[in-house]
Amino acid sequence: MCSQGLSDLQINILSIIKGYRDILAYWQVSDILTKCFGMLASEGSVRGAMARLSRRGFLVRERGSKGRMQGNCYALNREPCPLIPSWKKSMQSAIQSAMQSEAQPDVHSAINGPLSSLKDKIDRKDLSISYEKIAKQCKLQLLDEKALAFHWPELAKQGFGMEQIGQIIKRLEQIDVKTDKVISGLHHAEWALENGCMKDAKGEPVGNPVNWVFSILARQGYYPRPPGYVSPEEKMEQDAAIEAERLQKARQARFVSEYALWLAGLSPEEREGIAPEKDTSSLPPEERLIPVEVRLELYFKEHVWPGL
Repeated sequence: MCSQGLSDLQINILSIIKGYRDILAYWQVSDILTKCFGMLASEGSVRGAMARLSRRGFLVRERGSKGRMQGNCYALNREPCPLIPSWKKSMQSAIQSAMQSEAQPDVHSAINGPLSSLKDKIDRKDLSISYEKIAKQCKLQLLDEKALAFHWPELAKQGFGMEQIGQIIKRLEQIDVKTDKVISGLHHAEWALENGCMKDAKGEPVGNPVNWVFSILARQGYYPRPPGYVSPEEKMEQDAAIEAERLQKARQARFVSEYALWLAGLSPEEREGIAPEKDTSSLPPEERLIPVEVRLELYFKEHVWPGL
């Protein structure tokens, strides 16, 4: 047990931050924990653990950027425990310890998970992990049958499940094809099934959707966007555009109404003071050519409307 009451998750996170000074999003920490520590940790649990560490004064956070990437930069505010090793520095020693049958785990070991596959991953990646590249793959591997049936019910009804997902990832890795488009491909296939437009090259309805979708995704890592498909992001933007247009019309209608009300309440003296009509000598020559009605509306728009 940790004398400071730190959990395994918190110890591993502190180990990562000790050895990693780049921008860290919650999903990146979650991916490191999954891929290299053998610890399944959701983004939510990582966020909570880091918030608790910050409240205890172990971490400080500030916004940062690297190229086009923006996010949070974390650093240790104070040393939580000297027994917690730096993540990158601890990898080789952790692997060597794991290969010694008599080795005893340290109280503050930063590696809480299986190390047999860790050595292969580190050798293969040479300690250089592209977190953006593995993000989608990690999310695929963390799916289960319930999640798959929730997000893609029509595919699940046909028998498409985690067995197919696992085989798709394996096949794509064999030919070095990224898996970051698989999820969007599943959305496309689900929509095609739901709308009865999953057809083969001859335009005929697909007889076996499971084999059809699997074959396409396993070969190219992407299921083509079916005609008529609108993604949630596109729908959101379309709705936002419609809402913005409606809001603009409503604002314009209110402007007209408020202006008419304001104009009706002006006395002749007030009108003359705001937009002289009889004596325009006080106005610049260029403004004398502007109609009185336009000058009144411009005055309302500049001086009255902002307060409303």
